[in-house]
Amino acid sequence: LTDWLMEVIRHRQSRSQEQIRHNIRAGLDECIRTGTTALGDISGGGASWEILADSSIRSVVFHEIIGLKPERARASWETFQHWADTREDRPHCRKGVSPHAPYSTGRWLYARAAEWNLPLATHWAESREEEDLLRHQRGCFVPFLQQVGAWEPEQLGSPEELLGLCQRASPCL
Repeated sequence: LTDWLMEVIRHRQSRSQEQIRHNIRAGLDECIRTGTTALGDISGGGASWEILADSSIRSVVFHEIIGLKPERARASWETFQHWADTREDRPHCRKGVSPHAPYSTGRWLYARAAEWNLPLATHWAESREEEDLLRHQRGCFVPFLQQVGAWEPEQLGSPEELLGLCQRASPCL
């Protein structure tokens, strides 16, 4: 999983904003063409909001937040708050929040996200290695997080703690 995550990071860093918008439009067109009637989009930076808000499909745009290190978590949270404060829900398009995953998002961000009373989505229990990280702060995620400059073991929450925080939100996916 960590090798794949490194490829995802490289891919995301290589794309322009125009490429991202093009891909969002292409994905939306495919959804509509194949009969999709509702969409939940976990969106880096909330990038899909304008496109989905202007479409006719029912959707929730889950603005992704990420960060174990306090400075990264605060910056991600401030970006989300600005995004959420400057968008109005539409009858067919709602705002949501997405703490990325327990291995990349600390308990502070999970708690803030749950307090906003928005739909919440998170990646959960993707591998046994993730549980080993959360319970024992060991395994393949440790060197991965160190390599990307995100290692902050004090911010990791237990699966039970983070799930409890998520369940404060409604709905929680």
